[in-house]
Amino acid sequence: TTVGYGDIVPVGENARLVDALAITPIRLFVWLMFLGTAYEFFWQRIVEEHRMKKLQQQLTGHIIVCGYGYSGSSAARLLAASEADPRVVVVIDLEADRLEEAAEHGLIGLRGDCTRDDTLKQAGITTARAILFCIRRDEIAALGTLTARNLNPDIRILATVNDQENVQLLRRAGAQEVIAPSRLAGHLMADAVSSRY
Repeated sequence: TTVGYGDIVPVGENARLVDALAITPIRLFVWLMFLGTAYEFFWQRIVEEHRMKKLQQQLTGHIIVCGYGYSGSSAARLLAASEADPRVVVVIDLEADRLEEAAEHGLIGLRGDCTRDDTLKQAGITTARAILFCIRRDEIAALGTLTARNLNPDIRILATVNDQENVQLLRRAGAQEVIAPSRLAGHLMADAVSSRY
């Protein structure tokens, strides 16, 4: 890359021919690749920000699902199926592959932490109808519930808990409905003894 700058100067005719036919086109190709990549990254970022702002302005009365694991994905798909438009459901998760799966089902995905104000604001927490916390860790669900309640006092909050002791904690944090899957499974199994599930 320093050919022609004075340190390395092609002296002979063959060296100048190689410089003209090989080194210079390679140098131009590298610069074009660099500029093309920088332009594509910059352009893609601008387009994505514009698209996100437009989408955020359209979001109203939507449902936010935090965590796209097994229970979160099941809830999101059922909600999307019950609504006329699957884009009424906004999924927040930290893992990109889960968000790609959500996008394949027509849902809006947002990569981020559901306990942070800026992430919930990007998801349109102020105009959302409800928020579901389908997270494996109860302390994250409790912190997310407090954050959501602080940003939108009127939103309906639903959360799942793994430990039965945390049901009251999440209710005090502001969740209207707290579901303990283990307890629900026990009720279903007890009910299935005398009837078909």
